[in-house]
Amino acid sequence: METVETVQSTETVEAAPRTPRSQLFMAVADAAEELGLSKEYLYSGLRKGELPGAKFGRNRKILRAFVEGFKALAARGVSLDFEEYAASWLPREDAEVAV
Repeated sequence: METVETVQSTETVEAAPRTPRSQLFMAVADAAEELGLSKEYLYSGLRKGELPGAKFGRNRKILRAFVEGFKALAARGVSLDFEEYAASWLPREDAEVAV
């Protein structure tokens, strides 16, 4: 009969990367820095529902794709109005919701 020896590995195995909300959303302070706007301006827009974002407990976050999209258009030289761009990201009140 064969003897089997058990060997314990000391290697650490990293968990598979998940898509946490930190990748979908970004901190308001980071967005303000990237956009060259004040945190207060962005917080105000988030509170009023004028900017795409979410509230997690007491923390408000802004949608990363919104910030990156605005920056990409601006980098291509497109003349943008920030409020109009934000409005285009928000659902229209007269839009029907698919159920």
